[in-house]
Amino acid sequence: MLRIWTTRVVRRLALPTSLVMLTLLFAASDGWTDAGGSTADGAVQPQTMIRVRDSSVIYVVDTTKCDHAPCVELQRTDNDGTTFTKLSLPPISKYQNNPTGTLDDLLVFANDEVGFALEGRVWRTRLYATYDGGHSWRRVSLPRGVDVMSVAATSTRLYVVTMDCTKEANGNWGCRNYNLIRTSLRPHGWSSTPIPVGRHPQDATVGPVSAFANRLWMTRMAFPKSTREAAETLLLSSDGGRVLNTSPETALGYVNGCGLTAMSEVDLWAECPTGMQVSFWFSGDAGTTWNPVPANQFMGTGGGNFAPVSAAMAYLDYGPFGIKPDFFRVSNDGRTLTAVGELRCTNVRSLAFINREDGLALCDNYVTSTLERTANAGRSWRQLAVG
Repeated sequence: MLRIWTTRVVRRLALPTSLVMLTLLFAASDGWTDAGGSTADGAVQPQTMIRVRDSSVIYVVDTTKCDHAPCVELQRTDNDGTTFTKLSLPPISKYQNNPTGTLDDLLVFANDEVGFALEGRVWRTRLYATYDGGHSWRRVSLPRGVDVMSVAATSTRLYVVTMDCTKEANGNWGCRNYNLIRTSLRPHGWSSTPIPVGRHPQDATVGPVSAFANRLWMTRMAFPKSTREAAETLLLSSDGGRVLNTSPETALGYVNGCGLTAMSEVDLWAECPTGMQVSFWFSGDAGTTWNPVPANQFMGTGGGNFAPVSAAMAYLDYGPFGIKPDFFRVSNDGRTLTAVGELRCTNVRSLAFINREDGLALCDNYVTSTLERTANAGRSWRQLAVG
């Protein structure tokens, strides 16, 4: 499953959300599409990475020079960057100065072959699916007038949180009607569950959904605290999203929700923006209690990154403006932080480790971006050639 929840997650957590109870099918008119473009010679610029959970497969989205921007491609490695295979992406259009155009940061892979990509900007999103490891993509129909907030996939199920967004008289976009829809990995009709946000849905926001087997989790933030609903709570389900229960108020201390990474039915990592800073947590009891990771001050704009690897371990990079050395291993149910090395990057966009020793880092120096590889748990790194 994809995990791209760095501090950029705040963009999708800042607004209220919703869904409509409809049956969804693949659009009959949407066939299989190989994204392409006339690429010219030019350096490949990696933009983001997606590690498939419980797999050695890592997907990399990159951009190249070409005749008609945006020129975005998908590559795949199953040997920690030793070799890459070029694949395709759904149709993508230009969008302002975004190098990946209308391709959203949100890509999710249920396994090595089945994945989902979100395309579109400014509350006009389209969902695509691949069943051959990114060689081709097919559009998945969504209800008219709703927007996708987050996506999660398990080995058998696809979960989508949607919201109903409209442009209001004052010119601002307003979103409401939180809902969770779910189906098989090949959608043949969806089921829907309203997401409880209390009596004042306009004053609430829901974090991205995370799932493992039949369990689901989302953080919820209610504004203002003068409402009777707890300000910070977890929404969780143990029956595949049919019923969403509300936990007591958590101690996570987030501002707009947390990015949750489920490693099993009971093991969760949390990455929680708290304003300019970010905190990290681990739960070994499905979110009932949380251990704070004893991190030093971690600035959300400081160029660092957090990467869960398994239920027993994660890696944390503080970025160039933090302490030295800046690369740490998190273990002991989140209680222990151990310095292991230094990753010399201006900005670490993402980390992807396939095991304790082997991993990739996407480094961005604001002019060019590179992939760095470690084979010794982050003690040393070397740059890879991509493309």
